[in-house]
Amino acid sequence: MWLFWILVILALVWLGATFVRGPSGQTSKSAIEILDEGFARGKIDRGELENTSEALRRA
Repeated sequence: MWLFWILVILALVWLGATFVRGPSGQTSKSAIEILDEGFARGKIDRGELENTSEALRRA
């Protein structure tokens, strides 16, 4: 009986960890990282990058 409950608890912990990390095992990116990637891809210009980065750091 104890083994059953231990397995249930382990399964719940594993599911919770998978939900937090996502199925690929990676943690979510920060807003600054996403912003930097947008700049690197040419989706935003330097001025927008600097303004938004500053606003995120103040928040």
